[in-house]
Amino acid sequence: MEAVLDTAFPLVFRDQVLKFLFPLFPAPAGDAKSAHVYALTRILVTLNSPEMTINFFNSLVPRQKLLAYQFAFDLVEGGGQDFLEAVRRDLPEGNEVRQAFIVTWDCVSQLEQETKPIYDQLRKILLGQESIKLYLEFLKRNNKVDMLILKNTKDALEPRSSIYHTALTLQNAFMHAGTTSDVFLRDNLEWLGLANNWSKFSAAAAIGVIHRGHFQESMHILGPYLPAPGAETSTGSSAYSEGGALYALGLVNAGCGSGQDVENYLRNLLKSSGSEPVQHGAALGLGVAGMGGKSGEAYDDLKQSLFSDSAIAGEAAGYAMGLIMLGTADATSAEEMLQYARETQHEKIIRGLAIGLALIFYGRQEEADDMVKLLMGEKVCVFQCSRIPAR
Repeated sequence: MEAVLDTAFPLVFRDQVLKFLFPLFPAPAGDAKSAHVYALTRILVTLNSPEMTINFFNSLVPRQKLLAYQFAFDLVEGGGQDFLEAVRRDLPEGNEVRQAFIVTWDCVSQLEQETKPIYDQLRKILLGQESIKLYLEFLKRNNKVDMLILKNTKDALEPRSSIYHTALTLQNAFMHAGTTSDVFLRDNLEWLGLANNWSKFSAAAAIGVIHRGHFQESMHILGPYLPAPGAETSTGSSAYSEGGALYALGLVNAGCGSGQDVENYLRNLLKSSGSEPVQHGAALGLGVAGMGGKSGEAYDDLKQSLFSDSAIAGEAAGYAMGLIMLGTADATSAEEMLQYARETQHEKIIRGLAIGLALIFYGRQEEADDMVKLLMGEKVCVFQCSRIPAR
């Protein structure tokens, strides 16, 4: 199995082999520490088949409910948002009674009471929020960041240099990623206030990395930095901090299954704001929050932002369109993005679309070959920066 997954076989052949291998594995047992659990999960994620996954869950419920929960957690780790949504949507409600268990009416009633809460819990786990909460709690309890590293770095660098300021901001964000600890920022407000323009954007966006997964409090945490409802178009440095906060909002809610309200909020700001930094942040946040979700509405809003021919907003829209359609190899989206890249005069937009195209064909192996050849033959050399990661 490892040879099939780790070697660049054609996708059709790979899927045929995995479908043949899957039923050959012994049935997993809840009391056994078997390597098959990992192998079965990897096959299900690779095949991306909701029908096969649901049949597998049905074989575990109700007798192996704990094992079913473990598989659900593992699927959240590797599965795409569209795959997980399809599994959640098509899981049985729990009141379907399989013939093998029907003995008496009492038995039927007991089975209905047992299976419905199990399937409800599976849907809850597959939403992704339970995993995020557990990771968040673990990182908060085990935060061992050495603050002296940050302090010494800050003292050694010129605070008024935007490059150094952004570097230290990102260093702090990565060291505290997911811990919800913003002690360094609170203790260095004067230093933080030296940020200008895109440094402000990065500083606000870094809050999203620090609070990654804290989706229940995301609007409260980022509220002071987000655009005020009904306010006029932001100008000056405030627009950059607002744009960074919108990007941070997407980062906090990435993969949390809480994205619908957040996506709607970001879509509305993307359409209503006349500030390029705000549009830039809203587009990036929308792309990250809806990554792999194939949302047609979000894609269309991003496309309209792209067609406005703003270099700053258009670049972010290109990235975000690729994130929304991540790994889908969607021919229509790819053709639209390629056509606009040929027409625009903005190198930033071309760069964003090139990376977006690479994201659309992410992991699609031979399905990306035609697009790679087409991009390599383009006169605009910046297309070659896409470097589609297909294998």
